[in-house]
Amino acid sequence: MPANPAEQLSDALVTAVETAAQSTVLVSARRRFPASGVAWTSEGLVVTANHVVERDDEIGILLPDGTETSAAVVGRDPRSDIALLKVEDAKLTPAERVSGDDVKVGQLAIAVARPTHGTPQASHGVVSAFVSRRRRRVRNAAPFIRPDLTMYPGFSGGPLVNASGLVIGVNSSHLGRGEGLTVPAATVDRIVTALSTDGRIRRAYLGIASQPARLAEEIGGSDAVLLVVMVDPDSPAAAAGVLVGDSITSVDGERLRSADDLQFALAGVEVGFDVSLGIIRGGDGVNLSVTAGERPQS
Repeated sequence: MPANPAEQLSDALVTAVETAAQSTVLVSARRRFPASGVAWTSEGLVVTANHVVERDDEIGILLPDGTETSAAVVGRDPRSDIALLKVEDAKLTPAERVSGDDVKVGQLAIAVARPTHGTPQASHGVVSAFVSRRRRRVRNAAPFIRPDLTMYPGFSGGPLVNASGLVIGVNSSHLGRGEGLTVPAATVDRIVTALSTDGRIRRAYLGIASQPARLAEEIGGSDAVLLVVMVDPDSPAAAAGVLVGDSITSVDGERLRSADDLQFALAGVEVGFDVSLGIIRGGDGVNLSVTAGERPQS
């Protein structure tokens, strides 16, 4: 008798959860309900959601084999709601991750969690969209994934996995303001590397303030630009010659289409590297090369 396709799918999902659960831990670092975490390396690094780590010491970790241990905070990135913990003297099974190109809208996705002392928990759905945090609009290179599933209490910090149990990213109910978003695995990898090295994320900084504007005559049509309304005197932008009143039309050749686009562009620029700004000044187009500095810590 041919296998029932529904049973085959069900068995595949069970196997995917079992695979991911081998790298999913319980994180006890807040007063209320515990949360989840993902074993990221065999050297004891565990990734979880920053908002569930309310203290820097006495952090309890429950491993998949039932072993209870403790962890210390290596670093935090509140902007991406990621915290990196270090577990001492514990054998971890690091999560296997997908590559960024293997995540597609519409594919099956499973949120795996270990918020209680017992069997892991799961919730399944699909990858709904790639979105920005500021605006719920689809972008080809957006920094977050929106899964169409329920993130129950304690699911934050746990993995989102595909039908093979490979980690797509790390879940956070905090980023989506109630709906839940997932930080892609490739982004988490970069954050882990930065936090392991510096204990913080070094983000590119130009030192300007801007507001949306339109210059229909100068650039033809009604495309949006960013009007520079402030330049920090000691900033990289000032050193490169950016002036108040300049209108930024592009970043590294990519046309600006909204006020968010400059921040998206800077998210991909490393501190110390150059970024090219297309500018309208007095009706003329100019290009300025700005060496990105490090955004001051708030």
